[in-house]
Amino acid sequence: MCAADQLKNMQASTEQTNPKPKPKPNPPNPNPDPNPTPNPNPNPNPNPNPIPRQVSIDQMKQISDKAKSTWDKFRKERDFHKMHHKRVVQEKNKLVVDLKRLKNHYANYEPMLKMMRGKYETAMKARPPKPHLPSPQPH
Repeated sequence: MCAADQLKNMQASTEQTNPKPKPKPNPPNPNPDPNPTPNPNPNPNPNPNPIPRQVSIDQMKQISDKAKSTWDKFRKERDFHKMHHKRVVQEKNKLVVDLKRLKNHYANYEPMLKMMRGKYETAMKARPPKPHLPSPQPH
């Protein structure tokens, strides 16, 4: 048996063990268009603006410079927005820290006010009442 016969036998055995699935036929269109519109572009090329094959080096340089300037513009815009975002995040974090500090600061006021009110009330109870003086009569 030559090598070509062995190769054919191996291919036949793999086809028997791994049969290729048959492609399913496409179902018929239930609503075919009775008046199909003709293609307005008679050019079979799907690209409406094909690039000519012969382009001079100067034109290529112009195209590449324009693309480079566009990318530079996009890069600058991206960096601007990135820096703005970083600045806003930094300001937000600073405000969060300030808010936490103020909450702690004002949380101490309530117990302090209660303590001072209690001292005031005990001091007012302990001292003798003032004598009631008549209000002065107008002349």
